Formats: sequence, structure tokens, C-alpha cells
Amino acid sequence: MEKDKEIRKANHQRSMRLLAALALEHGLRFLPVNDPVRTTIEEDIEIVRGGSDCQSRYRQAKKRKVAYTPAGLMLQGAVALLFLAKSRGYPTYGQLQHVCYFPTEAGYLISQSTRDWKQMGREQAVERKWQEENIRPIVHKIFDQFGESLEISIL
Repeated sequence: MEKDKEIRKANHQRSMRLLAALALEHGLRFLPVNDPVRTTIEEDIEIVRGGSDCQSRYRQAKKRKVAYTPAGLMLQGAVALLFLAKSRGYPTYGQLQHVCYFPTEAGYLISQSTRDWKQMGREQAVERKWQEENIRPIVHKIFDQFGESLEISIL
């Protein structure tokens, strides 16, 4: 009975970790391909996906100096992802939302850089819509099928 509970908990942690990684990875579209910040975030995502112990990476990541820029917001998202991944308890929807917040805000800053008032907020809206259409249904699946081993992917 106790072993079954631990397996269900591990499955839930894995599903939430992988979904948060997907959400953050989608936001990388706001950063240039050759940006060193992007490389750092991609490394964080791979550590989380690999199921490695994220504790030491989290300790390093939370010391990063970040500015209020799209890159800085994405770095903060990576810290939130590592925090979710290192946690020993049951990841919550709130923790997942915290990871998803940063790509949305990065989209807001990207949109604000335009002088065309019709385009302001467009990238933020696109990111939110993507999250609603892709992330939210999987969250419902994770909680509806709590503790089951699920394949987490977005086609």
C-alpha cells in the first residue's frame, strides 16, 4: 500500500515536472538561438527532464542576477522550474502557474518594444492562448488521472 502511494507520487511529480519544462521551453522562442541565456535555460530544462537531482542546480540558479528583460524573465522561469523539480512534495497547480507566468511576461515585454499600439500585448496574448490550449488540458489530465504514469507531450 505504501509502495503504491510512493509510485503514484513519483508519477505525479514526473508529469508536473515535464509539463512545466514544456511550458518554459515554448517561451524560449522569445530569445535568440545564439543567446547564452537561452543555452543556460536549455541546460536547466535538460536537467529537469533527465530526472537529475536539481537541488545543486537550483542553488546556483537562484543566485543568478536578472534584469527585467525577456531573457531575465525566462531565467526566473528556469529557477521556478528547478524549484518545482527539486521539491519532495506533491507539485501544485500554483507552482506550475508560477513557471508559466515568466514566458507570458517575456511576451509582454517583447510586445512593448513595438511602437505600433495595435501590436502591443500581442505576444503575451499568443503565449497565454498557447498555454490555455496546450498546457491546461494536460494539467486536467494529470489531476484527473492522478498518480498514473502519463506520456507528457505536445504535438
